[in-house]
Amino acid sequence: MQVAHLATATDFFGHVRRVRDGDFRVDAGANSFATSGDPPAEATLPQGSGFLYKPDPLSLFVDPCENVTIYVATVYVSASNGSDTSCTGAVAAPFATIRFALRRVPANGVVVVLPGRYDEGQTTIGKAGVTVRGVNATSRPTIRSSPLRGGDVFSVAAERVTLEDLEVVGGYTFTVSLKGRMATIRNCLLHGGGTAVVGILRSAALATVEGCVIRNSGQRIPRQGDGVFVQGASWVRIANNTLTNIRSTAVHVRE
Repeated sequence: MQVAHLATATDFFGHVRRVRDGDFRVDAGANSFATSGDPPAEATLPQGSGFLYKPDPLSLFVDPCENVTIYVATVYVSASNGSDTSCTGAVAAPFATIRFALRRVPANGVVVVLPGRYDEGQTTIGKAGVTVRGVNATSRPTIRSSPLRGGDVFSVAAERVTLEDLEVVGGYTFTVSLKGRMATIRNCLLHGGGTAVVGILRSAALATVEGCVIRNSGQRIPRQGDGVFVQGASWVRIANNTLTNIRSTAVHVRE
């Protein structure tokens, strides 16, 4: 697509982005940035338009997703009508997979997973402060991975990550493993882990698991089928959860 004919596009807030007539121009309400000649290597709108636009200075062809970094706080995922070719992940143009949304959302952002079923294998969360949540506790999305192969459904590697209002099923070792500090799991339905359902590992100090239903552990190795397995993590809070059909220990703490 030639720069001079690039179609307009809107971000999550309805702001218009466009390149036209050999000029680089981004409009966002009252804020705009423009320059004549070839597109610059990088330009950022003042006051946070939600986008950092980086056209390739050596080419007149612009990939609208590769060249746009999302700064908006919230992106959406839909199993029924999402697309991983969406540049914004806006509620009107959601992503199709949680894994792709986590690649696009900035640190401290929110990924809202709309109701539906998501079979994505292991997903690692490696950006600090990210929240992955459903719409509410009565409309939880179901996120699954086989307990017989692969890794954990969610592996939380970053600090201050929150999982909320999700149904998470399966996982080869754990359904959810926490490795980053100050992680929170809240109001989730978690079940079907290959060994334990929740694993809180040594580096996951100050973790919280609250208001969850945890069940059906030990699908692969019943004797290791704890509800919550804590190994070497300090200052862990486990409160107001319901644990059922746990094949080994409900909460197993090991130094």
